[in-house]
Amino acid sequence: ATAQDTADIGICYTRNNARDANRRTVKDNLRKVLVAAQSVRRHDSSLPLCLFTDLDKDTVESYAGPLFRHILPDGFSTFMPRSEAEKALVSG
Repeated sequence: ATAQDTADIGICYTRNNARDANRRTVKDNLRKVLVAAQSVRRHDSSLPLCLFTDLDKDTVESYAGPLFRHILPDGFSTFMPRSEAEKALVSG
């Protein structure tokens, strides 16, 4: 595959554990990611942005509009640590 054959992802952000029944909390959980992504967008409007999150696309877009070209599942629920060090790192 050539560079032309692959999608340009640009910069990806991750915001896991953002889901909450309280919409204010969801907004608060997204706030820092949105500020960072909007800063990049102001400096380069052509750079694609993506977000890995446990939120669905409609929820993200209700706060972010069309800021992110790709909204992808964070995969954290299926993450399998390769070592005890990784397990300790992600367990908090």
